[in-house]
Amino acid sequence: MPNPNQQRSKRFTRKGSIIKFSILGAIVLIVGLLSVLSFNVPFLSNGIYRFNSFASQIKLGIDLKGGVYALYEAKEDNGADLEQRMSGTSTRLQSLLSSKGYTEATVVREGTNRIRVEVPDVSDPQAVLKIIGSPAELVIKADTEDAPDTIVGSKHIQSATVTTVAGGGYGVNLKLNSEGSKLFQQLTTDNIGKQVQIITRVEGEDDQVTKVNVNSTISDGVATISGNMPQRQDAQKLADQIASGSFAVKLSLLNTDVVSATLGERALTLAVIAGLIGIIIVMGYMLFMYRFMGLIACFGLILFLVLIAFLLYFVPWVQLTLPGVAGVIMTIGMTVDANVIIYERIKDEYRSGRSFNASVNTGFSRALIGLIDANITTVIAAISLMIFGIGSIQGFGIVLLIGVLTTMFSAVFMSQKMLRWLVAITGEDPKKYGLKRPEGTVEISDEPEETNNSNNQKGGLVFDGI
Repeated sequence: MPNPNQQRSKRFTRKGSIIKFSILGAIVLIVGLLSVLSFNVPFLSNGIYRFNSFASQIKLGIDLKGGVYALYEAKEDNGADLEQRMSGTSTRLQSLLSSKGYTEATVVREGTNRIRVEVPDVSDPQAVLKIIGSPAELVIKADTEDAPDTIVGSKHIQSATVTTVAGGGYGVNLKLNSEGSKLFQQLTTDNIGKQVQIITRVEGEDDQVTKVNVNSTISDGVATISGNMPQRQDAQKLADQIASGSFAVKLSLLNTDVVSATLGERALTLAVIAGLIGIIIVMGYMLFMYRFMGLIACFGLILFLVLIAFLLYFVPWVQLTLPGVAGVIMTIGMTVDANVIIYERIKDEYRSGRSFNASVNTGFSRALIGLIDANITTVIAAISLMIFGIGSIQGFGIVLLIGVLTTMFSAVFMSQKMLRWLVAITGEDPKKYGLKRPEGTVEISDEPEETNNSNNQKGGLVFDGI
């Protein structure tokens, strides 16, 4: 007769499994709906708050969303170390755009003296072109007719940032390098009680000339430009111009245009449709081949899709391009592959004579080793693409890494949990799980062999008396 405690434990396990399944299903349903649905939330923000779905807020690349691109060429430059200065200019330009909120911008070298800039998903392309298309060189010198340029932006200025000034309004903080600090200290020492000129030059012509009174020597390499900047955007414009004019080489704009996303939108739509069709076919195949195990695979695939949509929105470095879409679809296949490997291993264990429960445990544990090895190599490849790749290649590496880690969580860790819950709910019926073994197969006992002879000792010989 079954032990009452075992019966209560079994009922509790079944009840607990139902509760766990229900909680997980509710979470997946809620996050899934938030991933694809946008809606108005009443009673917030003066009556209406618009919630935008996670999928709609995923940052898209220029090939999917459109944007602006610009091609620059270094002006005739016979100076030394052009290669090094071009690389430095690319880095400064990337930092400048990132600091203005264009974190998805791509800056790449073309040939020896050209730089291509692509900024996706831009609502106002002209705002970007003003930052990178009208560089200004800042010059500070004495207020005399023939005074030479003392401080030159490209040589002496490290940074230009917006700040507030006493009495209201805004200004621009300048930070000079060591050489610029010494020159500026000498300039201010020589002109105490006098004025110096601050000149911004655009394309070689003086765009704005400001005269500033010098009250004391400035020796720390930090100065502030103020006056006639009542609004923050006025100071920001000047700071942007100074920063873009402090490149190591002078850039000339060759070509610029707004990129249409017509082709990208169509490709993205077709990719989504193809992915949904493939998912439906795969789910049908898994249900047919593996019965209830296939049902777990389908639920795990849904969990994977919900997680990947959320992570693509949540991770700040993700910029989804067409190669990135291909990476998502590829990791969907990897998720299904992991389930197939695990389930086939379980079927092999059951055919060999193991019990249902032992087949599940052994199948998961033995398949896990191969899955970890295979995914580690993929992770290494993804990290390599992230480190050494640029643009779309780097984006593909990020998406691939997210997909692989999500696959391991949903197809391995959660699938094992969900399968145990389902077994507790439905019982250990091999037919429900697509398990069968050849006729005549002897079932292997899961329990260690016992002996009735209390005198037997492990590993020893025993003489029985006559």
